[in-house]
Amino acid sequence: MSADDIAGMFTDELTCTERFRQLKKEMISEPRYMSAEQALLVAESYWQHADEPWILQRAKVFAHVAKHIRIKIDPAEIIERTEYGAQEFKSMPG
Repeated sequence: MSADDIAGMFTDELTCTERFRQLKKEMISEPRYMSAEQALLVAESYWQHADEPWILQRAKVFAHVAKHIRIKIDPAEIIERTEYGAQEFKSMPG
C-alpha cells in the first residue's frame, strides 16, 4: 500500500483540504524510528511503573513521553507554541 493510499484512508468521506492531505501523506511516508530522547523517556517511565499492570505502564509511558519530549514544528503546520507556552494559530495559507 502506498503513502497516497494510506493518506486517503478515513479522509475520503470527510471534507479535507489539500494541505491536510499533503501533511498526512508526508507524515505516513516518513520512516518510523525512535529517537534516543524518546527511548530514554520510555525506559524511564517503565522503570518508574515496573510494578503496575502492563496496560497502565503503556498508558503512563505515552503520557510521560507526550509531556516531556521536544516537539518539532514544520513550516506548513499552523499551530505553534509561543514563548509563554500557549498556542496561537498562524494565518492559513491561501
